[in-house]
Amino acid sequence: MDIVKSIVVATSLAGLGLAGCHSNTEKDKAPATAEVGSKPEEFGSYELCVSYPTPADFHWPKKAVEAFCADEFTAVIQRSEIRKLLEAGQGRKLDAEYDGLLKRYFAGDLPEGSLRYAYHRFDRIDDATGQLIEQWLIQSPDSPHALAARGIWHEARGSEARGSKYIQDTPAEDLARMSVELEAAKTDLKKALDLNDRIMPAYGALIHAARMDGPRALGDWAIGAALRVDPANFYVRVAYQMAQTPQWGGSFEEMDRIAAEAQALVKKNPRLVNLRALALAARGFEDYVDEHYESALPEYERGNAEGPVSFNLHMAGSMSYKLGRKDRAIEYFSQMLRFSPWDTDARVYRARCFTDLGQHDRARTDLEAALREEPEDMHVLRGYARLLMIKKDFKAAAEYLERAQKIDANDEWTTEQLAWIYLYRKRSFKEAEPLVASLLEKNPQSGSAWLMRADLIQNLGGPGLREAAENFVRYADPSNEDQRKALPKVKDWLAKQPKG
Repeated sequence: MDIVKSIVVATSLAGLGLAGCHSNTEKDKAPATAEVGSKPEEFGSYELCVSYPTPADFHWPKKAVEAFCADEFTAVIQRSEIRKLLEAGQGRKLDAEYDGLLKRYFAGDLPEGSLRYAYHRFDRIDDATGQLIEQWLIQSPDSPHALAARGIWHEARGSEARGSKYIQDTPAEDLARMSVELEAAKTDLKKALDLNDRIMPAYGALIHAARMDGPRALGDWAIGAALRVDPANFYVRVAYQMAQTPQWGGSFEEMDRIAAEAQALVKKNPRLVNLRALALAARGFEDYVDEHYESALPEYERGNAEGPVSFNLHMAGSMSYKLGRKDRAIEYFSQMLRFSPWDTDARVYRARCFTDLGQHDRARTDLEAALREEPEDMHVLRGYARLLMIKKDFKAAAEYLERAQKIDANDEWTTEQLAWIYLYRKRSFKEAEPLVASLLEKNPQSGSAWLMRADLIQNLGGPGLREAAENFVRYADPSNEDQRKALPKVKDWLAKQPKG
């Protein structure tokens, strides 16, 4: 299952309904600067976000673009600031900081998305985040903000336990762990809202938890309570709308209804146009899952025309790439980066398009930007290695592949490419040998691995050459250039060898 499928099957709200989305593994740093774009002036600030060209076939309201740009580029409290206050024993002061954020939001001085990101600093699954929140609760036991933070943390852990598989394919122990985490999340979030009913991100997290583990009535209560406090709120409506998708037992008609009911409030909150964008694009999801991209893509294009939803843009970009429409894919990924320049997935996908189009310098710039954000990201390292191999810089490619293999020794693509370089470029047969053995252990029907195995035996000696050659012929992939060229030669060799 690829990344865009898993976003829907799993339970994370990251990117759903949002123009851009902060990384859940946020680093303690200022927002990205303009230097991270594939051109220095391309992305990285509110001004560049609102001025970046919108495709001619998209009718995104200017006010919506401005609102989502403000969400992404308006600074709010960072984890480093949170940690510093708690290490100094100033949990009450941290409460005051969050009180101030709520006051600014309800006064109209803080964008809705920025308030959401302030609480989603705790949208992580690591124990260190839980320990940080416990410090806060020790210093301020009655803090609704700390309870909301812990609820969001538990909800993230429940989402992680749920995983990206369909429910029938999810191990029972994972579902049990999910239920424990989500019960804790619901308890904390309800306590937080009892103490302060203006913590809007707590409603969204509560709806999200109820979507995964019930009861459905809890989600219905949460949306009603939230909209009584903040009638034009967008992000809470997104959480509720995503609980009404057909995949979660809802319907397109229910999604349409939620979008239509919000239209009267678009002037007050222009972000609400994205509800219609989500409802329209959702029609293409089942065709996407079934890999009917020609049918699915037009539905996502209809959604993308309505408003800037990061998830919809990613889906359309991915399908455009798979259908060979590389320029269009670049446009979609560029629009994602417009709102979130540090999105490494969009960078890697766009770099892949640039690489395929021969725009190697632009691909390199995107990959370097992605590496600055995520130096140990497998997708980034693989993308860089792929680019370097196309450029025939095999020495540098091997360095990136070796880095990737240290992170995930089970990644077959990385292992195969590294074995190929060791065998055919570096001519280091002893280094290639364990990699080829690993490939065949994981996939005994790999034509490329059997071909490398045959070449290794020819160079190192030993038994098994005929077996390797026969298996290569049996499992060869003619669409692979190396295997296609080798196939007649190996067949000819086999024909000349005595049997038995």
